[in-house]
Amino acid sequence: MAEVLLKSYHEAVAKVNELVAAKAGQDEQKAAREVLITAKKAYVEKVGSAPPALEKKSDGDNAGLSKSEIKRRAKAEAKAAEKASKGPAPNQAKKVDENFGKNEHEIRADRVEKMRTDFDAKSGAPPYPHKFHVSISLTNFRTKYGSLGKGEKAPDTVSVAGRVNLRRDA
Repeated sequence: MAEVLLKSYHEAVAKVNELVAAKAGQDEQKAAREVLITAKKAYVEKVGSAPPALEKKSDGDNAGLSKSEIKRRAKAEAKAAEKASKGPAPNQAKKVDENFGKNEHEIRADRVEKMRTDFDAKSGAPPYPHKFHVSISLTNFRTKYGSLGKGEKAPDTVSVAGRVNLRRDA
């Protein structure tokens, strides 16, 4: 008799859990909970103690995890499956890194060599000359050519040396 009462109690627990998971209406959940309470009271009257907890079924990797963690993992798996089914985006092709396996010195040496070959081919001038002739100082340049508007050119050619600290599009 106790086994029958225990079985009905566990069935009532399963029904309540099923309705809660399915987000059933409040009335259905309330009725299922009343059946659960009745089954528990019947078991306690007959046996004299509370019914033992239902053994949780092992869900493999989900054993011992909270419901929210199981939901989070399921959502992440679904998202990964959706992303895998779409394939890579057409404009997101993998770029091959030409500098893979090189140290910083080798990368810099390659860049300088490329600049030398490009500049030698275009103008014949080295990218980093040893000497540079300056025909006007920067302060004189600013006072002499500061009045030129955008797109205007001066009739003479000058050479100025300095560092670019900030470049703005005017």
